[in-house]
Amino acid sequence: MPWIAGILCWVALSLGTSLAYCQSSPEDPEVLIRTGNDLRRKGDDKRAEGYLRRAYELAHTPRAAVQLGLVELALGLYQDSDKHLTEALNSRDLWVSDHRSVIDEGRINARRHLMAVEIVGAAPESTATLPDGSVLPLPSAGGHRSDGAVQRRRNPGGADGTCGRAVSAIGHARA
Repeated sequence: MPWIAGILCWVALSLGTSLAYCQSSPEDPEVLIRTGNDLRRKGDDKRAEGYLRRAYELAHTPRAAVQLGLVELALGLYQDSDKHLTEALNSRDLWVSDHRSVIDEGRINARRHLMAVEIVGAAPESTATLPDGSVLPLPSAGGHRSDGAVQRRRNPGGADGTCGRAVSAIGHARA
């Protein structure tokens, strides 16, 4: 008779393990984050991005935002990385508090690659051509200026005008 109790115990444990396995579906954000982090450890950031993006879509948690932001940083998606890391840092999440220095370091790194260009006083109908060939209209200051347009460069990660990517990030302005 003791062997029957042993078999029943084994069946109960097996069932419990199977049920727990079934409940942890691939659409569980924590499972997706774990899978994404495993892929990152193996150097496959591109595939990891898909898992981490899906985790973020399912659960907009600060932890999911951090993981997505860090993989975006590794892939050179600096603006998206800054957005997601800032979102997490603005939360009051305990996990974020415990990892704040690493997250902040990642955001600083992303911001080193970002800058904005403001063109003041562009002639009416002026455009900017971006590296991908798209053309954007520039805001006009109400007419021509005798000294031409003035560019102000701002680099969120450092001093004004210090980023060497200004021209390649914005393209060529035509007046």
